[in-house]
Amino acid sequence: MYHIDRYVREAGKLFEDGSHIIYVNGNYKGDDEIGHLMQDFHQTDPDNMHYKELSQEIRHFKEVEEGFRMSGWTSV
Repeated sequence: MYHIDRYVREAGKLFEDGSHIIYVNGNYKGDDEIGHLMQDFHQTDPDNMHYKELSQEIRHFKEVEEGFRMSGWTSV
């Protein structure tokens, strides 16, 4: 995980705009909260996800007709 801060080069000062940028390696599969989230992002079956909030939303787009149409996969 990488935390990004913005700086004003000319002033050498932190640019405090309220943004919080974090990069995470999507291949990370650790046995912790971030690892479980990355595993969920790669999971195709909502029943096998760690985070139920995410699995419910994925299930909506995979199983509910309205969600399927919104996903743009209607031409398949």
